[in-house]
Amino acid sequence: MNKTPSHVVTPIRPEVEVTVTDEQHLRAQVDTIMQAEEMTQSELARQVGIASSTLSQWMSGKYGARTDKLVAAVQKWVADYLQRKQRGDMPTAPDFIMTPTAKRISGALDYARSAGDIVLVYGGAGVGKTSTIIHYQRTHPNVWHLQISPATSSVMSLLEEIASAVGIVGYVRNRAALQREIVKRMAGTRGLLVIDEAQHLGVVALEQLRYFTDSLDIGMVLCGNVFVASQFTAGSKGAYLDRLSSRVGMRVHIKSSLQPDIDAIIDAWGFTDEKCRAHARDIGKKPGALRSLNKCFSLATNYANARGKAMCCSDLNRAAKELGLFE
Repeated sequence: MNKTPSHVVTPIRPEVEVTVTDEQHLRAQVDTIMQAEEMTQSELARQVGIASSTLSQWMSGKYGARTDKLVAAVQKWVADYLQRKQRGDMPTAPDFIMTPTAKRISGALDYARSAGDIVLVYGGAGVGKTSTIIHYQRTHPNVWHLQISPATSSVMSLLEEIASAVGIVGYVRNRAALQREIVKRMAGTRGLLVIDEAQHLGVVALEQLRYFTDSLDIGMVLCGNVFVASQFTAGSKGAYLDRLSSRVGMRVHIKSSLQPDIDAIIDAWGFTDEKCRAHARDIGKKPGALRSLNKCFSLATNYANARGKAMCCSDLNRAAKELGLFE
């Protein structure tokens, strides 16, 4: 997405009546952008908000209906595209970094997968749990990662999420039938089922997960906040989850990010202001931890780019205040 079209021109103003020549000009402009960005018509249609077939007909000059609304939608997209190009791409967090905490989480995932056991990974927000899981999934076969939410906390919703993760389609919407399909698909894989944000699951859904670990040679990781672990021993759930609790083979409690974790993020962003490094470390210890630090660096880089200079301590301070991390 770093290429810039060689001859993009100013888009047609929407308030100007569009002529046939204007439409030809707009089509040529869109074609130039698509080639520069290596974008398919399907991708462009999704971004514009129209059907791919409609865009295809219009691009070929064969759209039979009135085109005023269609042209207005394309004009709006082109104007937004040019504005984004003028601003430049927003800075993003560096690729995955194997911090000491990420190594610890990866080790827990390895254990669960090789032992076919249940592992709990829980702790504060922003310490790298989910990013490590995603990286692990990308680098290992038969790792299924589910993000649970209140909308997917019931047994049926959980089964549907698992079915989607393992590639089951066209299933009968029946819990017992879907359970059988999942067992067939997972059997013999020696895979790993990772349930992220597991604190949203109720007793019945957790018992459903226990069934899979008992019936299959797969490992399972329950990941989330501290409630993931505490619910097994406290409150109304504790008395009903003793069978699942007794099957847990490892508990990994990550209370907060370590200083080496924070330093790895600071280094990855290329932040060389030694005088402000301690301030950056303080940001990494705030609620949200590494996630907040990455957001802070992203915003600070944006400020620096606007000034045409390298990111400095004042940019970082400004970003931290904007994000409410400091007064």
